[in-house]
Amino acid sequence: MSNIPNEPPPPGAGLPPEDAFLSSSGAPTADEKNLSMLAHLSGLLGIVIGGVLGFLGPLILWIWKKDESPYIEREAREALNFQLTLLIIYCVTVAIGMVTCFGMVFIFVPVILQLVFGITATITASKGIPYRYPFNIRLIT
Repeated sequence: MSNIPNEPPPPGAGLPPEDAFLSSSGAPTADEKNLSMLAHLSGLLGIVIGGVLGFLGPLILWIWKKDESPYIEREAREALNFQLTLLIIYCVTVAIGMVTCFGMVFIFVPVILQLVFGITATITASKGIPYRYPFNIRLIT
């Protein structure tokens, strides 16, 4: 009889697919935490090198580790989607800036968003907790 009431459910049973890895593989390893931190932190590199290339770090990590670690895959995908969302916001603010005389005011909106949410995501990922940005266009699923 396989339906014994006291038998524990298999790992991941009853959890949504995106969270199933948390119960089946346990807590993320130190390497997984570090690489997920790097995925979020590398987006901040976009501020240093011009704002539009912040998606490259999360993209590289997502492609490199998506088949090896579900935790890194999810965090890098989340960071990548956020960086692509910021790229769209950046393009819109540049367009608004060209049309209006408030261009320099709007150009700092994506930079501030990137700083605040990028640092928050990095700190959360360092604790091994999956981070979900408060707003994000989910282009990569």
